[in-house]
Amino acid sequence: MTQATRDNSNDISPELRQDLSLVLPLVQRAKGTAISAYLAGREVSVDEAVARAGDLIKVSVAPAIVGLSGLTIEAVREAVALSERLRARLLPLPAGDPIAWRMSVMQTATLGHACAVDLRVAFRDEVEGTHNPINEAIASRVPNTLFVQGNDLDALLKLRMLVREQGASAITSMTALPVKRVVVALPASVDVRIASQWHLLAAQLQSELRVSVITLSEMGKLHAAGNRRGVLEVITWQTGLSCATGGVDFADRAPRPCADAATLLSRGGLDVVVDTGLLPVETSLLSSVKHRIRIGDAVDATADVCFVTPGLRVGLRARVMRFDGVILWLCDDPSPQGGAMDDPVVGLFARWML
Repeated sequence: MTQATRDNSNDISPELRQDLSLVLPLVQRAKGTAISAYLAGREVSVDEAVARAGDLIKVSVAPAIVGLSGLTIEAVREAVALSERLRARLLPLPAGDPIAWRMSVMQTATLGHACAVDLRVAFRDEVEGTHNPINEAIASRVPNTLFVQGNDLDALLKLRMLVREQGASAITSMTALPVKRVVVALPASVDVRIASQWHLLAAQLQSELRVSVITLSEMGKLHAAGNRRGVLEVITWQTGLSCATGGVDFADRAPRPCADAATLLSRGGLDVVVDTGLLPVETSLLSSVKHRIRIGDAVDATADVCFVTPGLRVGLRARVMRFDGVILWLCDDPSPQGGAMDDPVVGLFARWML
């Protein structure tokens, strides 16, 4: 297959490109799978860098794969297998809200569903608040918006009482429009009591209206979080342990919970770190680390070994988990015949398994 043919085969639909750009702001189109490698900032062959990284890992007493947010679901699976083989620690970073990350993924509305409704219910505060690209994408496609006072629990309880008495007409009378499908767009900072009442209201209306409740992600956190939701779910699937408050330690072969990455790094409990986050580990946490192997999308001259890979980029035959729990391919056609390229990080980890 020629390079020109390969590039053409990796074109993706505008819908998928928009979906990915909303939930993974740093995602780019991959134009090839070639990995470049560096030793302390000096470019070398990939084979030489793989060998050097392998030597560092083999003599390590306390190795760890840290970050993980820059990996696809396929690459995380390989990272779990590599950690088990090396008796290493698997440490997602940065840490998130423990309560939020322990919650199961529950799909209340996908972006596709949210953009195909008749009415959007939004908080009045958002008019003067910060912009959220996901919310703006929904607003641009939904013809009508009903603004409500977001922090008024009493008003919401009264609306629920009206729905109990009048059914869907309590909502349709507020808009004077024929409404069949509704999406309620909750800001990420919404009080849990408010969110729960909207879910209860949606349940009351389901026999008459199709109501979906969606919690909008905070875009600033998405920049650093990357595929964190997918990372945590894969680790749970593979190990039976949650990384909501820490990591997984394979020192005894059987996976066991351990402290989080920041704690172990600050205590000096790690000697070799494979840094795979969407953003690199903060320098202040690396003072006790003897060697760092960086896998990312840019050259890091401070790392002993650095691999620059396509990472989370459109065109790879790999998957990420969207903020609402839906798994997306990073290409339209994931079959080899479709021309999608394999995630090169999977092969990189596999070489250290030998």
